[in-house]
Amino acid sequence: MEISGKVGKVQAWILTIVRAILQTIVQNNLIMQALAITVAVLAVHTSFHGYAGFLVADLDSDQAIQALMAADLQLPADLYYWGQQRGGSITPVLGNFLLRHSHLSAIEAVSYSHYFVLIIGYIAFASILKTNIARILFALAWFLPMHRFGFLLMLGHPYAAQLSFLAMAIALINKLPQKIDWFRTILRHVMITAAVGCLYISLWASDFSLISLALLVVFAVLGILYRIWFAPVTLFSPKILSIPLLLILIALEIANILITSRYGSQFIRYAKAHASANEGLFGFNNLAQAKQLFDSVTHAIAQSVTFKLADHRWSNIIISAIVWFWIGIAIFLISYALLYLIKFWLRSQNFQLAPLRLSPWIGFFLINAAIGFVAIIFSEWVYVNSMQDASGGRYFVPIYIFIWFAALLLVEGIPSLAAKPFWVILLVVAVAGSATLPASVYGIEKFQPTIQRLQPLQQLGNAGIIGSHWASYLLCSVNPKALSCTQFDEYGQMFCPAADAPPVRRPSGRCFRCVDRVLNSPAIYLVKNQWLESFPDETEQFGECLVRTGEPFDLAGYTMAPYQRRSWP
Repeated sequence: MEISGKVGKVQAWILTIVRAILQTIVQNNLIMQALAITVAVLAVHTSFHGYAGFLVADLDSDQAIQALMAADLQLPADLYYWGQQRGGSITPVLGNFLLRHSHLSAIEAVSYSHYFVLIIGYIAFASILKTNIARILFALAWFLPMHRFGFLLMLGHPYAAQLSFLAMAIALINKLPQKIDWFRTILRHVMITAAVGCLYISLWASDFSLISLALLVVFAVLGILYRIWFAPVTLFSPKILSIPLLLILIALEIANILITSRYGSQFIRYAKAHASANEGLFGFNNLAQAKQLFDSVTHAIAQSVTFKLADHRWSNIIISAIVWFWIGIAIFLISYALLYLIKFWLRSQNFQLAPLRLSPWIGFFLINAAIGFVAIIFSEWVYVNSMQDASGGRYFVPIYIFIWFAALLLVEGIPSLAAKPFWVILLVVAVAGSATLPASVYGIEKFQPTIQRLQPLQQLGNAGIIGSHWASYLLCSVNPKALSCTQFDEYGQMFCPAADAPPVRRPSGRCFRCVDRVLNSPAIYLVKNQWLESFPDETEQFGECLVRTGEPFDLAGYTMAPYQRRSWP
């Protein structure tokens, strides 16, 4: 009996512990937290193996240039992408750091750096969200987006850095301490400085962030007015914060913002002053061009909603679901407003409405998306660079993220019962969007990575390569330390001038110093693909006469021939 009594006590003790553990799990929603983390990790893993530069089968020169920049980073000349005054070199800078402190290749270093930025961006966005289901859906939208917005994950595009640093700035602002004591006051200033710094890094990554920066200025002014209006509610432990003291604290914060912004603006001007090109990014379309772009976008949406795009089944489902989602949200908000007015008019205590807890960031992201859409439609740069071709969707990547995040914040803010159908719609959109990605992303189809296919180029040793934009930079990404490359000189002649004077080198291409490295290489190879019809006995490039020294040969899928500079007496 004594033994059975002890066993009963142990069983009761075990049951109590198990019950306490289960209660803790339920109360703290640990299952959903674990599921959110698991989905995010799986999404990162799948996305990385589908889009990392050294693993993809469709690596191109635009992506390979970032590996070349990381291998030969020279600041301040390389603060922007080679040959551009846009696309801040955040990934090459991080990649260069990895190269200096690891045994990674250049393409591996920039690939890991790019995904590091993406992961940090996701964490920042996720910290703003309140529910685990929203974090799960955003993990799918961020790491496994619709195929047409896959540029977010690709090297050579600014969207990952632009959006990630914008998210970091917003996350810092969102977490600013509200109850003020001396420690929290100092912490608040540190976070404000960091937030403004992140905003300018986002602007460095993409000039499109200028819209976000301007909007945040407006929101900051409104926030300051709000704090002054509700000053008696704000506590300065242990006393009530007086208006004069509050104004002093606000003045110090404004001074912090202005000083940090001054340094940020100076950095942007400094970077653009050292860029190798001066591009007209802020030209505007005329009304006819803007209408053409607008019609092309709205026509594609209308075709999808009416399921007339026979070859784009998933796109039809996604866009239709998105349209119906926003129609449903509009109907709900209008209905809620009417019920609230009825309740206010009847002044009934028995008529209760579940409160809306809408985040102020909803307005920021929706306004950002709307202004950004108008800016794209009226952008001459977008029009000239063929928004209507297969890659035109890349300009809408920020709009895609802004709308997704606003939708998640909206559904989080409405009563749980009304939110359920909206969560279902967003789940359909997220899953269907991920389903549009190529089968190779999920390992269903296997292709040889481009970098592996190009490995035979290592046998060229120390050499310079001249070819089309789409050949030269890509070939050198195999080993940037040994191979130097440049795109061909568009002003070059097929015949060399008379050898009566020493040559004068003519800078051309995206990277001027790369031209010197190529021409000073012990061996020079011209690549025929997408440039030459045949290899001439001699040709003039960059002011130098190049003479063929051997027969053409094929290597790694490219046809090339050896050349050397003509010697002078």
